[in-house]
Amino acid sequence: MHSTFSKYDLQTLAPLLGSVARVIAGGSRLAEAELNVLFLAAGIDTDPEVVGEVRRWREMLLALTLDPSPERRYATAEGLKIRGQPEEAAEAAVAMVADAALARARRPRAMPLVEQSSVRAEAVAADGNGRALAVRQPLSSSPAQLDFGALRLGEGASAELRVRGGPGWVVVDHPDVRANPPLFAGGTCIIRVDLSPPPDDVSSSGLVDLVKKMLHPPELITSLKLVTDTEMLDVPIRAMWLVHQTAGWDVLWRPLAFSLFVSVLIGAVIRIGYSALLLLLSRAMAMDMASTLLFVLLVVPALLGILVVNIVRIFKIASSRTVCVLSAFVSTLGFVAGHLGVDQLLVWLSRLG
Repeated sequence: MHSTFSKYDLQTLAPLLGSVARVIAGGSRLAEAELNVLFLAAGIDTDPEVVGEVRRWREMLLALTLDPSPERRYATAEGLKIRGQPEEAAEAAVAMVADAALARARRPRAMPLVEQSSVRAEAVAADGNGRALAVRQPLSSSPAQLDFGALRLGEGASAELRVRGGPGWVVVDHPDVRANPPLFAGGTCIIRVDLSPPPDDVSSSGLVDLVKKMLHPPELITSLKLVTDTEMLDVPIRAMWLVHQTAGWDVLWRPLAFSLFVSVLIGAVIRIGYSALLLLLSRAMAMDMASTLLFVLLVVPALLGILVVNIVRIFKIASSRTVCVLSAFVSTLGFVAGHLGVDQLLVWLSRLG
């Protein structure tokens, strides 16, 4: 919801937002003493409502300096608009702070030696005037490479990369790889690497595509680059997606039952067609030859076809060898049952006749 003030309207506060942004863009953390100077200059040092609002701006813009990514810039600008700031003023403040943060991350600097754990671990040198300076560490990462191993098709993954050295930024060339945050400020920091799966879904794949994925699983081989003004480090990334899915019997019984039903139906239809064609062919050739010809050309292809279709359907649900063998058995059983069922029906009808 928009912020409301009893004394100071939004138009009056817009220049103050610009001042806050300029101070933070200059590298200040805008401590309370500095903030009080701005309050005093604007004549609002005694208005608690406005003081709280400006402090909220400060926190939003300081958070932006740690992650000036496009997504964070957009969210911060929207947040300032929600607080009632004009669109132009909000976007100008965000651009000023984010651009300054990116510029600082790209230029080398010698940090004054301070009592911080990330700096104490760095080597200490002295400049020509004898002042102590913290020398940046060589750029390194742990682990040295990210191997996500074998993943299930359609599954993403993430990992943490511990980076030492800097400041610098992360360069990712592959659209399925994202690094957050995209900057590292020096010392030791952790970067989260997210991996998106390739746009393939085994449940919608045809037989040819499914076989291709089984024989040649989708694989990602790329790298992300850790870059400073003086160094660049490649971190290899590798992942593979396998056609592998699991499902319980509470899910499998329905497709297995459907496979059995379809197999019985097809077996019955093939048996009726077999009998009709056998009757026709027996007039032109010997009965044994006609029976063998129909078995090879009609029964066997029909059985193989129903086996392949049912196994592929089950494989998309659970790529287990045991389940596939069970599907083949159920399909064969159903086909034979349908075939023999028609035989028994014909025998029963002949007896009635």
